Amino acid sequence: MNQTYYTILTKRGAALLANATALGVPLKITQMAVGDGDGIIPKPDANQTNLVHEVRRAAINTLFIDKENPNQIIAEQVIPESDGGWFIHEIGLFDDKGNLIAVGNCPTTYKPKLAEGSGRTQVIRMIIIVDNTQSIELKIDPAVVLATRQYVDELITAKMAIHEKSTNHPGATTKSKGFVQLNSAIDSNLENQAATPLAVKKVNDNVVSAHNRISQVHDYSKEIDNKVTLANNRITDVHEYAKSINNDVVSAHNRISQVHDYSKEIDNKVTLANNRITDVHEYAKSINNDVVSAHNRISQVHDYSKEIDERVTVANNRITDVHQFAIGVNNNVNYVNDRVNVITDKFQTDNYESRIYSHDKRVYIVIRDDGVMGMYSHVKNDFVWYVNHDGWMSGYITADRIGGLDQFVRDRTPPVGVPMPWPQHYPPTGYFECNGSTFDKNQCPKLAAAYPAGVLPDLRGEFIRGWDNARGADPYRSILEWQAPQISAHRHVEGWGENQNTFSEKWRENFAPFGATGGSGHWVGASSNDMDNALLYTNDGTTGSITTSAGTTSWYDLNPAGLVGHETRPRNIAFMYIVKAE
Repeated sequence: MNQTYYTILTKRGAALLANATALGVPLKITQMAVGDGDGIIPKPDANQTNLVHEVRRAAINTLFIDKENPNQIIAEQVIPESDGGWFIHEIGLFDDKGNLIAVGNCPTTYKPKLAEGSGRTQVIRMIIIVDNTQSIELKIDPAVVLATRQYVDELITAKMAIHEKSTNHPGATTKSKGFVQLNSAIDSNLENQAATPLAVKKVNDNVVSAHNRISQVHDYSKEIDNKVTLANNRITDVHEYAKSINNDVVSAHNRISQVHDYSKEIDNKVTLANNRITDVHEYAKSINNDVVSAHNRISQVHDYSKEIDERVTVANNRITDVHQFAIGVNNNVNYVNDRVNVITDKFQTDNYESRIYSHDKRVYIVIRDDGVMGMYSHVKNDFVWYVNHDGWMSGYITADRIGGLDQFVRDRTPPVGVPMPWPQHYPPTGYFECNGSTFDKNQCPKLAAAYPAGVLPDLRGEFIRGWDNARGADPYRSILEWQAPQISAHRHVEGWGENQNTFSEKWRENFAPFGATGGSGHWVGASSNDMDNALLYTNDGTTGSITTSAGTTSWYDLNPAGLVGHETRPRNIAFMYIVKAE
C-alpha cells in the first residue's frame, strides 16, 4: 500500500462483520480510541487487537452512512477542551464488547488541554468501507457523548419540523379546545369565535343610543320623569359597566396576544383564556339583547305613554338582570386577568431574549436572538449552563456529584508520592523536586500519607534500589534508608607462563574497597619473561610479595585510560525526580 495514512478492518473486525451478516444480528460499534503510538506513527496491522499506546477511549458521538458513498460508514468523536496533553498518531474503533474492529493512523496532531493555557475541541473522524452497512447498528447514546454541530443542527431541524406540525391546531368549539377567531359582529350565533373590542363598542353605542331615547322620553312627558330618570340612571350604570367590560376585554385580548407571542407551549392556558373570553362574548351578546330589549321597551313607552309605567318597570327589571350579568362578566374578566397575570409573570420577552422564570425567580431559562440558550442564575448572576450558536456547551457541576470520579482519577493517575523522572530543570506546577526538603503536611495530606515525616527523599544523583523485604539479597534495610557505595570481595589471577601465552596462578583475595590513593583501580606486577611468581599491589596499600625467578618486575594496569573516577557506576542518564503534591 503506497498510502501513508489509511484505515483497515482488523481480522477480528472482519470476522465479526461476516458473522453479523450471516446471522442478521447487527454489529454494535460504540467506542473510538486514540493513541500516540509510543511517539511514532504506526502502520495499521490487521492482526492488532489494541492500539500501540492508547491515551483516550470514549463513546462515539455520531455514526452514520455516507450519503455520497453508501458502502462507507463514518464515525466521529469529539474530544473536549479539558482532555489532551498528548499527540494523536493512531485511531481505533471498538464494538460494545471491547473488540478492535478497525484501526488507522493519521498525521501527527498535538491535542492541547485547557490547563496548558490553550485548548480546542478536536473532532476525530474515521471512515471504514464495508460490503453490507446493514450489518452494523448505527446507534449512539446522546446522554453520554458531546454533540457535533452537524448533529445538533440535524436534531434541531427534526424537532422544529415536529413542532411545526404540532402547531396546526384545529379551531375551538364549545366542546373542544383550539385557536379562536375574532368576530366584530354583535348579532352572530357562532359559538367558535370571540368578541372584539369593536363588538363591545357596538354594544356600548347601543347603550348610549338607549340613553338618548330615554332622554327623549323625559322631554316628551314630565309625568313619567321620575321613572324615566330612574331608568336613565339604570341604563347609565349599564353604560359604565359596558365600558368597563370593553376595557377588560381589550386588556384580556392584549394579554392573550402577548401569551400567544411568548410561547406556543402555553396553548392549554391560552385555550382556557379563550374559553373565558368566549363566556364574556356570550355575556356581551346577552347584554346587547337585553339592551335592545330595553331600547324597544323604552320606544314603546314613547309611543304608548299611557302604558309606559308598566313597561319602564319591566325595563328596570331587565336592566337589573343585565346589571347582574355584567357583575358576573366582570368577575370572569377579573379571573381571566389573574390567570393571565400568572402566565405573563412566568413568561416574559423583549427585543433581545425570551425568559421562563421559576416560581421564586432565582433561576430562569433564556433563549436569545444570537443563538444562546441556557439556564441563568440570579444568585450567581451568571449562566449555570448554556449552549451557543456554534453548539458549544458550557456548564458547572460539582465533583462530588459525578459518580465514580474518584475511582476514575485513581485508575488513570499514579498515586501521590511516586517518584517520577522529569526532563527539565524545574518541576511542573503541582509537583515537588525530590531534594530532601520539607513540605507542609496540612496542605499536602496525600503526600504526607506517603512521607509521614514531612520530608521528601533526596534523589539528586542517586539510583533507586528495590526494597529487599526479607528476600536476603540486601538485608537489614528499611524503606527510604540511604546506602553508601561498596565493591564486593573478589579474586584476581594474573601472570605469564614460559611462553607468555599461558597463565600461572598469582592471586590475592578478599580485596578491601579502594581508596583515593593512586586512583580508583589496582595493579598486578609480573615478570616480563619466564617466571613462576608475580608481585601484586592494591591502591589501598595492601600488597602481596612473591619472589620472581628473574628478579625483575613489570606492571599490568587493570584500569582502562579515561575511566578513573571517584565511584563505580553503570551507564546512565540524568533526570530530575519529582513527586505530585496532591
